Formats: sequence, C-alpha cells, structure tokens
Amino acid sequence: MERPRASRSQRKEVKIGGVEVGTSAPANSGGIESTANTNAATAAASAGQQRRLQQSKRAAGGKKMAPPRTFSGQGRNKTLAVAERVRKAVDGHLDAADKAMELAAKARSRLKHSIEVKAALRDVTAVKGESKATQATDTSSGDAQFLKDLVHENRELHAFVGEMKTTMQVVVDHRRKQIDELLRIQDEARADAARTKQEADDKVAALEKEVTRLNAKIEEMQQVMCAAVEADAGTSVDALAQEIARVETENSQLRELLLVCDTSIAPEGVHPRSGGDGGDGGDGGDGGDGGDGGGETDSNEDGAEGKSEEE
Repeated sequence: MERPRASRSQRKEVKIGGVEVGTSAPANSGGIESTANTNAATAAASAGQQRRLQQSKRAAGGKKMAPPRTFSGQGRNKTLAVAERVRKAVDGHLDAADKAMELAAKARSRLKHSIEVKAALRDVTAVKGESKATQATDTSSGDAQFLKDLVHENRELHAFVGEMKTTMQVVVDHRRKQIDELLRIQDEARADAARTKQEADDKVAALEKEVTRLNAKIEEMQQVMCAAVEADAGTSVDALAQEIARVETENSQLRELLLVCDTSIAPEGVHPRSGGDGGDGGDGGDGGDGGDGGGETDSNEDGAEGKSEEE
C-alpha cells in the first residue's frame, strides 16, 4: 500500500504596516522545507515585528503629544486637510489590521489542517512496516517543527494586531479631539462674525438716522435764511443810495427856495442878511426893525437847513 503524501505549506512574505511577515499557503505535497530556512524566516519576521511594535509604542506612549493649537483663516483649512489625510491613513491602517486578522484566521485553519495531517500520519505510520518507520519519523519531526513555527507566528500576529489596534485607537482619539476643537473654534468664529455684523448694522442705522436729522435741520435753516434775505431785500445798498440821492436833491431845492425868498423880501440897497443902517431918530428905529427882520430871516434859513439835514 502506497503511503499518502501529506500536504505541506509553503511560506510567502506579505507586508503588513511596513513589516514583512510570513503567511502560509497550501501547496502540493512533496518534501518539507528545511528547518533552518523556516527558523531564519521566522526570526526575520519576528525582528521586523519587534521593531514595528517598538515604533508603535514610542508613537503611542513614549512621545508626549502637544496640546491642540488653534488656527484661523488658511491655517484652519490646512489643519482640516491634514485631518483628512490622517483619517485616510487611519482607514488604511484599519484595513491592514483587518487583513492581518484574516491572515490569522487562515493560519488557524491551516494549523487545524496540519494537526489533522499529523494524526493521519501517525495512523499511517502505525500500519506501515518497519522498512518505512525511519522516513515516517523524519516526516513527523518536520511537520511538528513546522506546526511549532506556525503557532509561534500566530501568537506574534495576535500580539502585533493587538498593539496596532491600541496604537490606532490612541491616534484616532487624538485626531477626533483635534477635529472637535477645530469645529468648536469654527463655531465661535461664526458667532463672532454674526455679532460683529449685527453691531455694524446697528451703527449704520444710527448714522442714517443722524444724517436724516441733519438734512432736515439744514433744510429748515435754509428756509429761514431765504425768508430773512427776502425780508431784508428792501434795505439793500441800491435802495439806500437812491434814498440818499433823493434827500440831497430835496435839500438843494430847499436852499434855492430860501435864497429866492430872502432876495424878494429885502429892501433895495440892503443886503438880505444885514440890518439897515441906523439913522437919526426914527430911521435908526427903522434900521433896527430891518435888522430884526434880517435876523429873523437868518433864523428861518438856519431852521430850514437843520430840517434838511435831519431829513
């Protein structure tokens, strides 16, 4: 009876989060990879995973995160863009974690299959003759070593996935806090802008009212000034000049009339403004009368001149 060939697994490298880890994929039976190569690949994967875990720990706990800063204008837009890129990066890490979980599930299924193969090999070894006992023992030893490697790799994958989940949770919480802070600042900026706009509108309304009141005042003063100018139109310079010319004309006419009157009333040979020469006796009296007449004429002329000047 031919010995059934046990299925084995071939290793291939897959990058998870920048670290190459070994995964198993079923292949055709026929020989087992050397234990040295398997151990070397496992050690390389373990070293890469350890480096990745140390970097994750330093990023998560070793490095103090700076408090979130507030931005305005273009800085706020840049921060939102950075937050979007971080969100995409987190999504990528979560996808990688999901892939790692799928790989772990596949590893568990292959481990179960290997256990079944090992049990089948034990049954076949018990049935076979003594001639094939040595080959069966070597095959079982290789399968046992391969199973140990798979178990060790599975544990490392579980530890790596747990560390990655913790790191991603810390990063996501930090980014969420930053986004909440940015949204709060944006809401405050909008409220401040609305309040400033309302104050500006109130000031504009008050200025419009003041301008309207001043325009009404100006129109009222304009009407009062126009009325005053119309009332003072009769006392203009031209009217005063005409009145002065009229008074001077009347004054000159009155002087001429007085001169004519004095000339017609005075006797011959006697100056209108001087009294007659005092003669003997009655003549002297007559002369005195003439003098009185002349004096009376002068007083009348002076009165007329004073009246003209008053006019």
